[in-house]
Amino acid sequence: MHESMGAFHCKSVRTATERCNVVPSFLTLVPSAPRNLTQTVDNSTESSIYLQWEAPLSPNGVISRYQITYRGLQTPNAVYIGNFTSTSLQHVDPSVTSFNLSGGLIPGSSYEVSVQAATSAGLGPSSDTIVAVTAESGKHVHIM
Repeated sequence: MHESMGAFHCKSVRTATERCNVVPSFLTLVPSAPRNLTQTVDNSTESSIYLQWEAPLSPNGVISRYQITYRGLQTPNAVYIGNFTSTSLQHVDPSVTSFNLSGGLIPGSSYEVSVQAATSAGLGPSSDTIVAVTAESGKHVHIM
């Protein structure tokens, strides 16, 4: 049985003794995780990391933004200024599924990066985390 109750819809079978579980038809859920996050090395430099991803399979509403989370990974024999391993966030327009992450990145360094999609219900789960690298000074990025 499927009956309408104003802005609510009953989506269950009921007998004379069962009550209908009512769920608002306007209910928005968080989206599923963005997919296939990758670094595009051709566009990455010593001070930027170019990222691409695919939209969530289940947007569960209108995507309002993407949030990129990244933090530096310390490597031996490197000198860091400030709190390199603190987590940083970058908000991205929902109409794009690529972003050039820049500003404060250190040449020849590795970063853990993930992306989340958001709807009016909030942030969904993170994509798989990748390790992205900036090029060493004067060199191109090579991922092994």
